[in-house]
Order: sequence, then structure tokens, then C-alpha cells
Amino acid sequence: MPRSTAVESPAADDPAVTVVDRDYPLSRVPVSGRKGVASLAVVIAGFGFFTPTMATGGQVAAEFSFGAFLGLAVVSALVLAGYIATLGLAGARTGLTTVLLSRLALGRIGGRWASVLLGGTQVGWYGITIGLLATLVGGALGLSVTWPLVVVGGVAMAVTAYTGFRGIELLSWLSVPLMTALCIWVAVSATSEAGGWDGLLAHSGTGAMSIGTALTLMIGTFISGGTQIGNWTRFAAGGRMMFAITAATILTVQFGLFFFGGLGAIGYGEPDFSAVLLTLGSTGLAVLLIVTNLWTTNDNAAYAFGVAGAELAGKPDKRPFVVGGVVVGIVMALTGIATRSPRSSPCSACSSRRWVVC
Repeated sequence: MPRSTAVESPAADDPAVTVVDRDYPLSRVPVSGRKGVASLAVVIAGFGFFTPTMATGGQVAAEFSFGAFLGLAVVSALVLAGYIATLGLAGARTGLTTVLLSRLALGRIGGRWASVLLGGTQVGWYGITIGLLATLVGGALGLSVTWPLVVVGGVAMAVTAYTGFRGIELLSWLSVPLMTALCIWVAVSATSEAGGWDGLLAHSGTGAMSIGTALTLMIGTFISGGTQIGNWTRFAAGGRMMFAITAATILTVQFGLFFFGGLGAIGYGEPDFSAVLLTLGSTGLAVLLIVTNLWTTNDNAAYAFGVAGAELAGKPDKRPFVVGGVVVGIVMALTGIATRSPRSSPCSACSSRRWVVC
């Protein structure tokens, strides 16, 4: 196997080495750059807090009994936790980004192809997400013109990615507790709307979906995004510790999102809690939930294409590639990429434009 220049690069702790980017996109994270358990856990939680997971949970809950749905949610969350934590362990032991790990496994040429795939898809996702942000927030606020939201949202979401781990950590400390509190509040309301626990346990579902399809949908919601976990676990001080933290965090967050989405679908017929908040008349809270959720997802995307660009160009600085990718993403959003996405096509049942087809 070809040797990676990332492995052979000088340690950033060496005083003779000038560190351009404190996120070390082309080298191992040195001991001095490692983070604490709480910092890593909150960043991973923000990374995993992904609204479409709730929608998928609601879709599955509508088809199965409540007990069967909970079992499927547990299995799916365990699979995701095991897969993502294993990748996270590799990142923690090597101190390398996901794209540099790909170079180790695939060689220099194969690693570059991985960088194109891992970075290029994230640029597209960035454009789709800020387009969705503008559509959802604009709709909630009753705005007829949404392009300013695309530009402002696209630039704002790039700030935390540009500043690196520290910026994303600060955002996660603000957003994760807020999103958790809002979800628990709406979940309690949805449980009451469904008739309490007796009503939930009495839910039988339509039975139109197979177990295999349900597991594919639920695991598929985050299996691709989870591949980028090495970008964060490389900052860990130890591999075994990081495996446990990643597994526990992903398991908790993914199961929680499936569960919340299922409650929303059973109680309100709507798995997206931001839509439930709008139904309840809490427009401000709905907008806050939309913005914080999409921001914690999209700054991770911007960070991913930043480090991928650094690897492709051989430049020890992700920031120019964050800026370049964000510009491309904003242009894509302004051209309407989000509204042309199959996942935002008009719903055949209610004729409304939805993030995930209901």
C-alpha cells in the first residue's frame, strides 16, 4: 500500500513547524490539540442531530405497532452507533481526517478520488440545506422573497466551519441543549395528543411496510453522514474512550430522533417537530429549531469539504476551501437546487412542499 504523506508529516508540536491551520487538515492532531470528553461529545451530538431522521422515524411509526417501532428504532440506532463508532476509533487512533484515512486505505490516487466524493457531495448538500433553510424559514415567517435568507444563511453557517473545531463546539453547546429541550417539550405534547402511553401502546400501524424496508430507511438516514465522524474523533485523547463516547452519543441521539419523530407522527400526524410547533402557533420557536438544527448539520458539511479540498490541493489550510465551497453552495441554492431535489417534491397526499415526502 502506498504510504501517506499525512503519516510522514512532521508533528505540529515541533517548534520548527509553522502551523497554518489549528485544525491540522494535512497532519495528525498533536497532543496539544486534543480535546476533552465533553467537547467531543457535544460536537458529535450536534453532528448527529439531523431532522430527516425524525421524519423517517415518523414514517416507520405510522406503519408498525408502537412496540415494533421501538424495537426497529433500537436496532437501527445500534447499527449506526457501531458503524460510526468504529470509524471514529480509527480517527482517534491516527489523529487523521476522514479523507486522510481514505488515503491510508486507498493510496494517494484512491484517496484523492475519495476526497472528491466526500467533499463534492458535501458541497451539494450545503447548497440543498441552505435552500431548505430559506424555504422553511421564509414559509414560517410568511416571506415571499427568500433569496436574502439563502445568502445570509449560507454565509452565517460557514463562520463556525471556518473557525474550525472551536467554532463548531461553541455552536453545539448553544444548539444541542436548546434542540433537546424543544423536542422533549413537543414530545410530551404529542404523547398527550395521542392519548398518553395507553394511546401509544394501542397504536397498531397500517402494516404496509416490511421490516427490511423500515431498517433500510432508518439506518440510511445517517449512514453516509456518519462516515465523516473521523473529522471530530481525531481530536480525542484516546481510542477506546472515543469509541465509547461516540457509540453512546450516536445511540442516544439517533434513537431519540426516531422516537421523537414517531411520537409526532402518532400524536399529530406530523413527524417534523418544527411543523408541529407551527401548528401550535409557536412560530418563533419553530424558526429557532429549524435554524439551529440545519446550522449544526451544515457547518459539519462545510468543514468536510474544507478538509477534503485541503487534501486535494496539498495545502495545510482548510479555510480557503470552506469559502470556495460555500460560494458554490450558495449559487446552487439560488438556482433552486433544493426545490428540484426529490426529497422536497410536492407531497401527493397534501400538495405541500415537504423536506421529506410524507
